[in-house]
Parts: sequence; structure tokens; C-alpha cells
Amino acid sequence: MPNEYRAHGRSLEYRAVDSQRVARVYLWAVIALAAGFAVYFSIYSIERHHALRSSAFDLGIFDQLMWNLTHGRGLVYTLESVTNRWLVHQEPILYLIALPYLLLPRAETLLVIQALSVAASGIPLYLLARRWAGHRGWAGLLIVVAYFMSPSLEGVVVSDFHEVAPAPLFLLLALYWIEERRLGWGTAALVMALACKEDVALTVGAVGFAVALRRKDLRLYGLAVGVIGSAVYLTTLFFASSRLAAVQNLFMWRFPEWAWPPLRLLNTMWSDPLLVLSHIFSPTKLTYIAWLLIPFGLLPLLSPALLLMALPTVGINLFSTFPTHYAYDNWHYNATVAPFLAAGCGMVIGFALRRAHDSRLWKLGAALAITLLGAGSSLGHYLYGYTPLAADFSFPKGGEHYRVVRAAAALIPPEASVSAQSALVPHLSGREVIYEYPRGTESAEVIALDLSAPYYTLPNTAEYEASIERLFADPSLGLVFARDGVLVFQRDMPTTAALDDGFYTYMVREAPDADVVPLSISFGALELAGARFQLLRRGRIEGTLYWRVTGEATPALRPAIALGRAGGELVAIHLQDLPFRHKEWGWQEEKVYRLHTGVTVGDGPCGTSWVYYASVWDESNGLWLEPEVEGTRSTVERIIVDGREIPWVPLLTVKSCWGHLSIPGAPGDDQS
Repeated sequence: MPNEYRAHGRSLEYRAVDSQRVARVYLWAVIALAAGFAVYFSIYSIERHHALRSSAFDLGIFDQLMWNLTHGRGLVYTLESVTNRWLVHQEPILYLIALPYLLLPRAETLLVIQALSVAASGIPLYLLARRWAGHRGWAGLLIVVAYFMSPSLEGVVVSDFHEVAPAPLFLLLALYWIEERRLGWGTAALVMALACKEDVALTVGAVGFAVALRRKDLRLYGLAVGVIGSAVYLTTLFFASSRLAAVQNLFMWRFPEWAWPPLRLLNTMWSDPLLVLSHIFSPTKLTYIAWLLIPFGLLPLLSPALLLMALPTVGINLFSTFPTHYAYDNWHYNATVAPFLAAGCGMVIGFALRRAHDSRLWKLGAALAITLLGAGSSLGHYLYGYTPLAADFSFPKGGEHYRVVRAAAALIPPEASVSAQSALVPHLSGREVIYEYPRGTESAEVIALDLSAPYYTLPNTAEYEASIERLFADPSLGLVFARDGVLVFQRDMPTTAALDDGFYTYMVREAPDADVVPLSISFGALELAGARFQLLRRGRIEGTLYWRVTGEATPALRPAIALGRAGGELVAIHLQDLPFRHKEWGWQEEKVYRLHTGVTVGDGPCGTSWVYYASVWDESNGLWLEPEVEGTRSTVERIIVDGREIPWVPLLTVKSCWGHLSIPGAPGDDQS
């Protein structure tokens, strides 16, 4: 009998060791997954930056802040009207981020730090989910996979750089250590979360109150954390009149006037609750809520404690009128939401798994929860993710134009003050003084522009080009660089560059690019010789049309692009512009003009068809030119616009479903 007992004991001991080995395998799998996430999104965000998709707001802001901080000037910057960052946000975490930035002072360093910190948050999430699932490592791994695939988390990593990105790591560490009753470590993690941004204090407060509701043994601790977190937020908001004025000027325009100050909001909620409810539960906001939850299989709805932790940030986003606040797959406003939604999934699945050992009903419940999570995660990532598994995936690449930008940046003295177009700012922001163009043009020593990039601070092309003409007319400025659409003016320097063929390559070519779909659609002296389309996120189509000049053409000819519903109803018409100064020079015969356009399709039922049309308008006589179509099966459609029949050539048919676009054919075939 004793021998049997010892043998049985050895068997139990062997199984325990085996379980520890399996746990280590799952932990290393999670670490490998987090490392892969960090590497992939570091490369993705850096390539996005090199493709000039980053901007002054916010990568340029943080790069300049880090540069000034590491040069002993503190958290000061010049890209907003307020130059002291402490009056805008409270972000002590920037002092910690400055340490690796000091070793490699580039904007790319910030992007890598952001990807690493978000990836690292998967490890405490795994430990939490594994704990709640009765130490089943596979369940923790499943939750981390869903977390990393969620668009609300990936959107944080691909949207420039933001100081709140490390918050998920500290919040999940705090939650894990609190669950383990290691309150000292948990408190330290909460303090680090507070250092990320003043808004996180509300989330910390919500964590405390949720812990007090969940755990009787931690009720006093949770209440103390809840009260202190709320008090920290109110203190940072109201500690100085100058801080309050900065908040009012910079941010409160994003909210309805009845939502600020807080007493007015309370009064509105009491006197007109329907106004408040209709605002925060509008169709757009309900869509936001739905797509936060669907990638997590709606399971967080069964975990009210974790929902409470996410509520402060979600509430702010619901009250906002600023669309980026309630974008569920982009920007950083869900950084303190996605971790708690993922943790809520872990709690729900873990609860079911712990009870499934002796209950067929709970086994079915656990299987259903896992199925919902898998289906929701797959659907959410397929529609809105940022990896090759996503439907609208496209990997950004810098290309030749980025090398031109680097060559221009190399000419600018590092100590010079600069006014630069938004897309150029993050490539030049490692300096004491930089402005977003046209701010600072009167005083900046260098002005840098990129005519191929968007201009956000001027209302239209005419005003943008007029501002450039003023730079050419300024006798104190010399043009020192002009290539592929990039211009650099330097004060008190002679002009050494010119707007020659090397400058206009961004729009004027000898022939269409090799990767375009060839076309032959003639509108008098203009021939549409090729087209290339790209389907981007949120229903946006970007097109590049190649117009060849085959005869004498006046500057009054304006290529036009239109978006319409299937059946001939147009919803938007965009007239394309000639390159800078070509309005005076006219179309150059035998040249090819590469003109860009972008259109965002409207909402509609799944399967709604949209059509992309082309035409040419002659401004001199107000007539639309009759097309001659060759080499394509597209036909001319005559569509009534403002009582006039206009000939249009359909180029592309697009179908829309949940904001995802698909092309049933290609330009030039019978589907387009």
C-alpha cells in the first residue's frame, strides 16, 4: 500500500512539473507574439512615416518636445499657440521616453517605443486571463491574440505617436498585481499610468471603484484609488487659470457647448436628458460602440466591472463631436479602452471554463464564448485591421519621393527655425523652433513645402498657391531646393534652384507609370491614357489619372472626376488642378499629367455599388467635352447635373459593405 501511494504521488508530481513546462511554453509563445507585434508595427509605422503619412499633429509635436527636453529646454514646443506643454497636457512619462530618444534622437525612435510598449501590454493580459481561466495557458494566449488583432488597439500604434500609448501596459500590470494582492506593485503601476496623461487619472479612478465593487477584501483600497484618481484629474484640470484657459481654447470646441463647463453639462442632463441621450447614442456613436465590442465577440458586456474601467474614455468619446474621438480603428483615443475590453473577455471565458469541469451547460457556454470571440475577432480584423489578413490592407512605403525629402532636409541647418508643411514637419522637427506652414513664415529662417502632399491649414488650392507666390516675391527669401514637388526657401540666401522639369516630376511625366491600367479615352486635346486606384480605409478611394496632351490645349480645360451611385446619380464632382503655375503656362503637348484625387463614398446598405466617372470641362465656354472611347468596353453615360446633360465615362465600379470597399472588376473591363 505505501508503495502504491508513493507511485501515485510521483505521478501527481510528474503531472505538476509537466503543467509548469506547458505554462512556460505558453508564456514564451505570448512573448514571441508580442515581439512579432512590436517588430511588425515598428516597421509599419516607420514606413508610414517615410511615405509622408505622418504629420505635425502629432508626431512632429512629440519629436520637437523630445528634442527640446533632451537639450535641456524642458517640455516646450512651437507647433501650437501654447508653447508650454504642461498647460496642454500633463505627461511626466515623456521624461522616461526621453532616455532612449537621447541615444537615437529621431522621430522613428518614438514610433518604435510606442510599438514596444503596446506589444508589452499583452504579457500582463496573458497572466490575467490565465489566472481567471484556472491557469489554462491556452485561454490566456487566445485572449492576447484577439487583443493584438483588435482594430481599436492597432489603431493606437499606426496613428503617429502619442504619450498615452504606454498606458495599456501599466493599467494591465496594475490590474494583474491587484488581483494577486500585490498592492505595492499595483499602486506603482497605477502611478505610472497616471504619468501617461491627465485623462488616464479618470481611468485609474474607475479601476479603483471597480475593484471596490468586485473584491470585498479590497474595498477600502479600491475606494481610496477611485477617490485619489478622480481628485488627481480634477486637480490637473483646474490647478491654474492658465491651464484651464488653454484647455478651453484647444479642446473644448470638440464638444457641444452644453457639455462645458461641467455644471452646464449637469444642468443639461437634468433639464433636457433627451438632448444628451440623442447625442451620445446617435447612429454614428452606436456604430462606434458596436465596433469596439464586435472584435471581442460582445463578451465584455458580460463583465460590468471591466466595462466600468473603460467607461471614462468611452464616455468622453461619446460626448465629443470630433470624429477622431469615436474612430474605432484609428487614432489613440481607445488606448485605455481596448485593454479592458480584452480583459473582460478573459474574465468571461475564464469564469465559464472554471465551471465547465463538472457541468455540460458551462462547457457549452465556454465553447459559445470562445466561438463568439474567434468570429468577432476575425471579422473585426478582416474589415479594419492593419495586417495582410485585413481586406483593405496596403503596406505604406517611402519610395523615391522620401529620398527627395531627405535630400531637402539635409540642406537645412539644424539650428535654423523652420516653417514647414504638415507632412514635412516630422522630418524636420528635431530642432528648437518649427511651425506648421503658413505659421511662422514672417520670421522663420527656412520654409519647406511639398506640393505633392496635403495642405491642412489653408482652405483651398488657390489660397495655397497664392501663399507660395508671395514667397517667390519676397526679396529676403532665396529658393535653394526645388525637386519632385519639394521647395525649400532660405532667408538671406541667393536663389540657386528653379522650377524646371526636375521639379514637376511629381505631376508631369513623359509617359504613364508602368503599373497603371492603360486607357485611351479622348476629350479633344486631352487623352485619359491610364488610371490607378487604391481603396483605403473608411470608404475612401484614391485615384491617379494620367492625362496625355495630344494637341493644342488651353489652360481652361479641367479634367473632372465624379462619384455616383449605380444608375447614374452623381453625389460628388471634383475638378482636377494643373500643377503650380501651369495655369499660366498651359498644358504642354506630348506630356503626361499625373493628377491625383480622393473621394469618400457615403454610407449605404451592404452591397451598395458606386461608380467612378471621368469627364473634361472647358471653363472658357462652360461646356463639357464629348469623349471618344477606344480600347475599352466602357461606354459613355449621359447624366443630368443641374438640368444639364453631361457625358461621363465610367472608370471603376466599387461595392461598399461596413465601410469596406471591393472592386468587382478593373478599370477598362466590362465591370468598370
